[in-house]
Amino acid sequence: MIKIEKLDKYFNKGKSNENHVLKEVSLELGDRGLVCILGESGSGKTTLLNTIGGLDTFKSGTVKVDDVVLRKYEQNKIERLRNQKFGYIFQNYYLLQDYTVAYNVKLALNVFDLTEEQKDERVDYVLEALGMSRYKKKRISQLSGGQQQRVSIARALVKSPEIILADEPTGNLDEENTLKTMSILKSISKECLVILVSHEKAIAKFFADRIIEIKDGEIKRDYANDPSGGYQKIDDSDIYLKDMERQRVEEDFIDLSLYREKFHRDDPEGQPDGKLHINLAWKDGKLYIQTEDNVELVLTGEESGCVMRDASRPKLDQSQMEEISYHLPKLKAGRSMGLPVGQIWKLACENIRMLGKKHRFIVGILLATSVLLVLALADFMMQHDINKQEVVTQDSHYVTVQLEPANGDDSEVSKAVEKYCQETLTSDIKYNALQQGTLNLSYDGFRQLKQVNAKIDNFSAVDYSELKEEDLVCGRLPKNRKELVIDKWLLSTFQKSGSVVASLYNKEESLLGLKVITTISNLELEIVGVSDTGEPSVYVSPYVAFGMNYGDKKIMSDEELRQTYPEEYGDVKLKGNQILVDENQYQDYEHQKRWQSGEMITGQAEQKLGLDTCKIVGKCPLDSGAEYVIPKDKCEEIRMAYVVNAKQFQVYTDDVEGTIACFEKKGKDYKDYFKVRAQSNAQLQIEEYQKEQKESGLNAGYIVTIAVAVLSLIMIYFTIKSNAMARSEELTVYRLIGISPGSILKAYMLEMVMMTAYTCIPAILITSGVIKFITSIPSLEIYLLFPWWMAALLILAMFTVNIIVSILPVRKILHTPPAQLVQ
Repeated sequence: MIKIEKLDKYFNKGKSNENHVLKEVSLELGDRGLVCILGESGSGKTTLLNTIGGLDTFKSGTVKVDDVVLRKYEQNKIERLRNQKFGYIFQNYYLLQDYTVAYNVKLALNVFDLTEEQKDERVDYVLEALGMSRYKKKRISQLSGGQQQRVSIARALVKSPEIILADEPTGNLDEENTLKTMSILKSISKECLVILVSHEKAIAKFFADRIIEIKDGEIKRDYANDPSGGYQKIDDSDIYLKDMERQRVEEDFIDLSLYREKFHRDDPEGQPDGKLHINLAWKDGKLYIQTEDNVELVLTGEESGCVMRDASRPKLDQSQMEEISYHLPKLKAGRSMGLPVGQIWKLACENIRMLGKKHRFIVGILLATSVLLVLALADFMMQHDINKQEVVTQDSHYVTVQLEPANGDDSEVSKAVEKYCQETLTSDIKYNALQQGTLNLSYDGFRQLKQVNAKIDNFSAVDYSELKEEDLVCGRLPKNRKELVIDKWLLSTFQKSGSVVASLYNKEESLLGLKVITTISNLELEIVGVSDTGEPSVYVSPYVAFGMNYGDKKIMSDEELRQTYPEEYGDVKLKGNQILVDENQYQDYEHQKRWQSGEMITGQAEQKLGLDTCKIVGKCPLDSGAEYVIPKDKCEEIRMAYVVNAKQFQVYTDDVEGTIACFEKKGKDYKDYFKVRAQSNAQLQIEEYQKEQKESGLNAGYIVTIAVAVLSLIMIYFTIKSNAMARSEELTVYRLIGISPGSILKAYMLEMVMMTAYTCIPAILITSGVIKFITSIPSLEIYLLFPWWMAALLILAMFTVNIIVSILPVRKILHTPPAQLVQ
């Protein structure tokens, strides 16, 4: 049952041409019967029908269909109601002209959980009932108007709706087809409710069970109709003489009867003007007719299509009307009404075909945009990609701590610095002086290259105890102070240095056994391994690292001596102020001993190291690179003394942020003496590089590319919109019969996916391949960066953006109330 209460509907609300088309309309409709809404054009009858059927919006009021109450236009709710309850028959049929009768009818069944066989059975049944089964495989465009109207009726009936809405279903039909269509609807109304909109009173009087007369948006009359009366055809061109007035003239040689339409004598407008002047002549067996009046002479007969019949015009009664047998079981809608997959594919292909020259235009836009975006992104990636090997020169594990003295007594500051260092640089923290230095390559090969200067610089020296076996690419871990491991990072930068010698070492294994000399301490070290830690580092003894910064502080612990020379010095253990000196110094001290006849005691030369008045108990080999061998705890004292004196040091840590916070927090206790500045130099180098790149801003190439991309999207948008408008009739049909917007959007999305697939993907892949090729040729000096993941992201972005742009113009059409699409 349908119940409508105080339904209000406006067109152009609030504008100068506002039209209050429905004015608080209220009515109730039952479950069966044929209800006819009568009214002149513009009276609001079609608007009322569309509002009842969920095809249009309304301002206020309620529409209740069974238990569903609508107080406004809620698209999802209305779509479900339309598909479950209603069937529609339109004046203009709204069929898909390029598709078959069977397809148009079956389309209405997509909302139901039926197999294809079950759908075909229902389609065959309803077409047979309407006498259209033989046209099942014909295209709609091949049918007559009456046949198309029957297909429209079949589409409404095939899902056995509870309510059928028919908007002027006979408006485009001749009288014969009108009567056939109305008789079908009358027959159907025995099974469901048929609501018919018409302006033909005779049709309503003959077929309707109930008539609702509407005028200016208001119901003027609502009454039950007795359809048992007859219907007199008005399109019959024959002349029925008994329905006319007769005047007879009878003479000797003529019996003449003149018939004219009946008129009321009190109706002056119905009476003819003047007399009819006719001259008749009978000669030679021929009748000659002459009239002096301006009238048309017509000869009756079968050939002229007009026959005079000595009878009254016949009337039709209900028993003469065509009836159909219609007993399809009711169905329960199970899902939103969508297009089948095959039709979505077909619609997408048809969309592309309909584009015509526009298709080539879009393809050209997509190709050009893809190439430009690849080039712009490759340049952008190159400008903003951080190649750490070109930017970073220090190990990222190092935190640099600088103690900047405040105004005050220098001695007090020094004491505070010393205390701070002793509190923070505990035994479990690995620290060192600031690292700088160079490794000179000792090349022993071609004579021509012996004088070539080859060096490895911009690195950090790290305690080799931090290195693990799994970090090695080749070789082994260092065992003593004369060995080191170099990271492959430095091999890469060394190869890029342009040195002739560098080109001879193009593999990690080629570095093994190579001798390098530290520039400050002049210590010869052997490369015994190559690591892959992703850091610009060499891994050496901590005291070798110390010597790299202070060339005059060539110290070695007795522990290192035993490791380096296990056979000769395996038993050496120094105590107290005992030290060993290198062989050259040992000879000098031995000479002084003989001269002074006393023990060998260090003097002023060792005072800077704090080794004055130490007892010399032996010598160490010259190739150790150390001038003094001292106990390990004494080595630590010397390192600490130089850190305090320099007021800056580096700490090796896995927790950079935490270490920075810790040193700065502890520094707050000494803020009156110095300010602690802790930072990661590696991170600072990266940030500085990023800052420079940011300041460089977007170049003209980027701006042009962005402009082209935006312009392309705009052109694609309007091209798709133009194509959608060109196919608006088809879209309107889908929406009028309840096809879900999402299903139609899938076709347009598929259309753009197809075009993007055969344009953007090849363009991006080919352009990125060309970039990779030309970048690999050093002589071209063209440096662009476009990794495979960026190509994948760009392809994904192109698909996403193109799909969005392609559905935006269609989405607006599909979310417009269906009735507004046909206005």
